[in-house]
This record gives sequence, structure tokens and C-alpha cells, in this order.
Amino acid sequence: MVGRYQMWEIVMSSYLRSCGLLTPEQSQVLLIDVQEKLLTGMPDPELLVHRCRMLLNVARLLNVPVLTTEQYPKGLGATDSRLKEFAQDPIPKMRFSSVEALQLPAAGDRTDQRTKAILIGMETHVCVWQTAADLLALGYEVIIPTDAVQCRNDSDHQAALMRFRDQGITISSVETVIFEWCETAEHDQFKAISRIVTGRDEQT
Repeated sequence: MVGRYQMWEIVMSSYLRSCGLLTPEQSQVLLIDVQEKLLTGMPDPELLVHRCRMLLNVARLLNVPVLTTEQYPKGLGATDSRLKEFAQDPIPKMRFSSVEALQLPAAGDRTDQRTKAILIGMETHVCVWQTAADLLALGYEVIIPTDAVQCRNDSDHQAALMRFRDQGITISSVETVIFEWCETAEHDQFKAISRIVTGRDEQT
């Protein structure tokens, strides 16, 4: 007769992780238009920057690439100074969608596994939404951490979230993404990730 602990060992030895969960190897982050002048119109700019920093810190730790865009930087300013360390060579754009500016290939044409795109930034109903729609058309799986996107009006924000759901885009949160990447408390970066999530590494 197999005991409970032995049964658990048997179950876990054949554990197959859901393909719906994120891995660092399959992911890329798009930091969309978190710029100085645009930030001043957001309902909670400090929270937006904080949540973006949290996700980007962990992305850097786990070697998840980050692509950054800036909407008309001549008029709207550069990426916020608190995020510049993560924004390598931000790409300027005029089109609201970021896909053309970033020259992203179709998911099926990629030479790597990075077909899951996590979108953060602003505004939810304009540049984030249009980027997400274009990525879907290219075959990507799109994930929106709702605590890392904002827009000026809550009604526009909520309407965008409903549209995301209607299109099959995954609604998530920063911590959900982070701990899917981490997967286990035995991960060699788990302690560092925990410090980032709890704010012990966030001194700015």
C-alpha cells in the first residue's frame, strides 16, 4: 500500500507544468511610453513607476529582454528617469502601436521562444491596447499586468481591460508574472526576487 507521502512523490516525479504559465525563456517585456510629460496626467504615477520597476528588476535578474518605446519624445519627453536604467536604447515612435517601431517579427518567424509579450506602461486604452492588438495579429500571447498600466481616465482604463478580455488577452498582475517566472522557492534567485517584491531592494 502506497502512503500519502510516497503518492505525492510519484505525482511530483511526473509533474508537467501548464503551458499557460510564463517562463523567462518564453517572455519579453515591452515598456511602453512611460515618459515625463505623460506621467503627470496619470492618476497614480508613483504606483505605476514602482510596479514597472519591480517587474523590470526581476526581468533583468532572470535575463528577460526589455524593449522600450517613447511616443513623440521631442514633445513628451524621455522615459522617466527612474526607469532609464532598464530602458536600453528606447525607440521613438509616432504611431500609437509599438510593433512597427520595434520591428517585431511574427511569432512564427522568431528564431527564439519569446512569443509571450508582457506589456506595461501607458496609456492603457491607446498605445498599450493598439500594441496588444497588433501583437495578437502576429501570433503572440499578450499579458497585461493591470497594476503596471494606467491612463488618465478610469472609464477608459476599464473599457480597455474589457476589450483585452474580449480579445483573449491575459489579464494579470506584476507579482503574478514574477512568481510564474520564478516557479519554485528552490529557484536560485528566489531570495533576490523576494527582496525585490517586498521592497527591501527598492531604495529609490
